[in-house]
Amino acid sequence: MAKNNENTNENVKKNNHKMFVMAGILLAVAMLSSLVLIIAYHSRSEKVYSNADSASQHLHSINEELLAVNRSVLMIISESGSKEDLAQSIDNSFDNISYFMDQYSSVEERSDRELYRYQQANAFIKAYEKKFNNVRNDLDSLDTALYIQEIHPLQTTASEMLNATIDINVENRESQLAQLQILFNVILLIIFAMLVAGEIGIFIASRYTDKQNEMLRRKEEEFQKVQSMLSVSKRKESGNSKVNNLTGLKNRYALIDELEKGSFGKDFSVAVFNVDNFRYVNETFGYEYGDEYLMLLSEALKERSESYFEVYNYTSNSFCFVFKGAVERAFASAQELHNIMEKNYMLANISIKQTATGCFFNVPSAESTSVDSLLKNAETQIRQAKQQGGSKLVRI
Repeated sequence: MAKNNENTNENVKKNNHKMFVMAGILLAVAMLSSLVLIIAYHSRSEKVYSNADSASQHLHSINEELLAVNRSVLMIISESGSKEDLAQSIDNSFDNISYFMDQYSSVEERSDRELYRYQQANAFIKAYEKKFNNVRNDLDSLDTALYIQEIHPLQTTASEMLNATIDINVENRESQLAQLQILFNVILLIIFAMLVAGEIGIFIASRYTDKQNEMLRRKEEEFQKVQSMLSVSKRKESGNSKVNNLTGLKNRYALIDELEKGSFGKDFSVAVFNVDNFRYVNETFGYEYGDEYLMLLSEALKERSESYFEVYNYTSNSFCFVFKGAVERAFASAQELHNIMEKNYMLANISIKQTATGCFFNVPSAESTSVDSLLKNAETQIRQAKQQGGSKLVRI
C-alpha cells in the first residue's frame, strides 16, 4: 500500500512537473508574442503616421505656394509692384508647387479616394498655371474681371480640393490605426487566455503557485499599461474639416457630403447667394474688417435659421441654403434671407451695406442631376445676374 502510495505521489509529482513545464513554456510564448506584437504595432503605427504626416506637409506646402501665387496676381492687378518681378515670383511658386507634387507622389499607401481628390486639385492647379501663362507676356491684360471670373475660382477650388485631400489623408490614417488596434486587442485576448492557462497549471503543479500567480498578475498589469499607452497614442487631433473656422458655419464639403447622402430627402430647394463686390470691403477697410463683416453676417443668418433649412458658408463670401418641404415657403424664406444679407452692419462705428445676388431653384424627386451640376448651374446664374446689375434673387 505504501509502495502504491509512493508510486502515486511520484506520478503526481511527475505530472505536476510536466504541467509546470508546460505552463512555463506557455508563459514564455506569451511574453515573446507580446514583445513581437508591441514592436510590430509600434513599427506599423510609426509608418502610418510618417506617411500621413509627409503627405499632409507636402499638401500644405502646395497650398501655401498657391496662396502666394494668388497674392502676387492680386498685386499685379492692383499695380502694387513691379509686374515682371511679381510674374517671376509666380513662376518660382509654380516651380515649388511642381516640386512638392513630386514629393507627395512618392509617399506610400495613399487611398484611391485621396488620390482622386488630389488629382482634382492637380487639375485645377494646372488650369490655373495655364491661365496665367496665357497672359504672361501681356500682364496688362490681367484685370479684375479676368481674375474674378476665371482665375480666382480656379485657385479657390484647387485650395479646397487640397484641404479635402488633407482631410481624407487624416481619415485614412485614423482608419488604419483603428484596424491595427482591433488586431492588437484580439491578440491580447489570446495572450491573456494563455496566461490564465499558465496560472492554473502553475497552481496545480507545485507549492510555488502563489509566487507564480503574483508574477502573472504583474505581467497582466504591464499588458494593461501597454494597452493604455497605445490607446492614448492613437487619439486624433481635434478639429472639424466641415466647418468654416471664421464664420462657424458648415462649409462646402459639408454641403456636398450631406447632399450626396440625401440628408434633405428627394425633394428639396436650394438658394445660393454671393455678396456683391466684396473686394470693396477688403480694399477699403482692410481684410480684418472683411472678416468681421462676414462674421456679423453669419451671426445674423444663424439667428434666422429654422429647422426646415440648413445654412452653409459655401465659399468665403458665398452662402448656400437648403430647404425641406414646400417650394413656396422655401422661396419666401430665401427672400427674407436675401434681405438680411443686404442689411446695414456696423463695424467699428462704420456702417457697411453690401448687396447680394442669388438664385433659387427646386430639385424635384425625379431629377437625378449631380451635386456638382447643381452648384455649377447656380454659380452660372449668379454670374449672369451680376452682369445685369446684381442685387437680386433669381428664381430658376
